[in-house]
Amino acid sequence: MALLIDMLDSSTVTAAQAFASHAVPAQFNAAQDAVIRDSFERTASSSSLFGLLIFFIIGFVITAVVFNMKGSKARRERRERWRNSPGWGATGLPVGGVPEDAPQVLSAEQLDAKRKDASAALIAADEAVRAAGQEVDFAVAAYGEEKVESFRASLDEARADLSAAFERQQLLDDDTPDSPQDQNAWLEEILQRTKRAIDTLQARADEFSQLRNVEHDAPQRIDELNAALMQLVGRLEQGQANLGGIEQEYTTSARERVDGVVKRATGRLEDLSAALNNARTAWGSGNQPSAALAIVQAETAQVDAEALVTRVETVKQRLATAQQELPQHIHQAEKDIDAARAMVDAGRSALQGPADRLDRVIKKIYSQMDAGPHDPIALTDELATAHDALSDPLGQAQSEDEKRAGAQARLDDLANRAAARIESVEDYVRANRNKVGSTTRTRLSEAQRFLNQAMDMRATDPVTAAQHADRALKLAEAAARNAEAETASRSDQDDPLESVYNIFNPTFSGSRNGVPRITFGYGYPNDNRRNSRRRRPY
Repeated sequence: MALLIDMLDSSTVTAAQAFASHAVPAQFNAAQDAVIRDSFERTASSSSLFGLLIFFIIGFVITAVVFNMKGSKARRERRERWRNSPGWGATGLPVGGVPEDAPQVLSAEQLDAKRKDASAALIAADEAVRAAGQEVDFAVAAYGEEKVESFRASLDEARADLSAAFERQQLLDDDTPDSPQDQNAWLEEILQRTKRAIDTLQARADEFSQLRNVEHDAPQRIDELNAALMQLVGRLEQGQANLGGIEQEYTTSARERVDGVVKRATGRLEDLSAALNNARTAWGSGNQPSAALAIVQAETAQVDAEALVTRVETVKQRLATAQQELPQHIHQAEKDIDAARAMVDAGRSALQGPADRLDRVIKKIYSQMDAGPHDPIALTDELATAHDALSDPLGQAQSEDEKRAGAQARLDDLANRAAARIESVEDYVRANRNKVGSTTRTRLSEAQRFLNQAMDMRATDPVTAAQHADRALKLAEAAARNAEAETASRSDQDDPLESVYNIFNPTFSGSRNGVPRITFGYGYPNDNRRNSRRRRPY
């Protein structure tokens, strides 16, 4: 399945390949357990004069230990949940969660270095899995689902490992303090799971490349991709034409929302055109492996551009839908305000502040709607933020029946908003792969995981489902903020994948200029006929 990794840009291909072909070495030795010496007993045996003092000291120590045990209860419970998490023991890794040879105590510097390795590994594995998913989809379109069923199973296995790795990274990123032992164990699992995700894809590489056989169909694929490029350019132009006057109908912020998607779509179409030119040049010069690689890069750009152009085409419909649904959201918020104020009268004074703030937001929204053109998506987001601030304490004060009814009323709205935000961030990642780091990818993966859980239990447990959907929305919003921050902090020449290279020995056989070379993939491994210059297609 050579193309599973080859479709990545060259820097990602190199990093992902090296990660798949080299086991992550144990970097540190397990630390010795700390030895606790019982100085109290020695003191007591040497002089009974200190007996009373020892009694009080022991009492103080016991009190401190009890206090510490209570203070660390949440951390211990979370660690136990991790150790007993589903699928961990069934994957071939230790059931206890901590590999036997994993170091138990690391210095702050060692942990920081390991965090960087884990971050780089997450990026490499995420790009590999994304690329593999697109490759499998292309194969399904060409040969049908039945012929690629086993490859789909391998892809699902890799995705499961990657999702679990992102889940561990989220635990490391959250606000709950973690012991150095927990941090090290989770980082170790991230490294093992990301490596295994890429190993799973690489294991099917040769078999899959024989199925795809891009070189054999290269001239035909170049023509098909060129036709797709022309079609997408036409669709984008038509979509932009249909958006004329949108700022007069919905305000400038709606126009800016559209312009951002148009810019990203245009960039991916330019990437598609450049990859096609590279494919034609390579094929014309007889460099078939390079032509095949360029074709796969063009296919990747086509998929990304298709999604972005579709968003341009549907933005007016999304704005119209938001405009239509906004009064329903306001009505539900007003009902919750009434319920909260009734509880305030019954002594629940903590609800007064959130209810008043939500009431002010609703009045502001009514004012903007009456004033003329407005951005219904922005107003919906503003309303939702204020409504969420009331919903949480209101839910805690309600009876079980009231909680269930309220959760059912909010679930669809939360799930739809989370799904829309996830889709938006996915589009952003597609257009900025060379700038988006592991933090955004972690939040995005976790948002999708919580949304999936919400959908799975919506019929049986709407209260928990609504909580998961709300968590998914918050994670997706965090992913959006992180994505913007990460891209703003990096120039066009910066590459977050560069740190991936530091995981590996820069002098191992096959390296070039300190960067591991491709040792598998489409065409001839380590062959000089491969592209000599690393081009970033993203």
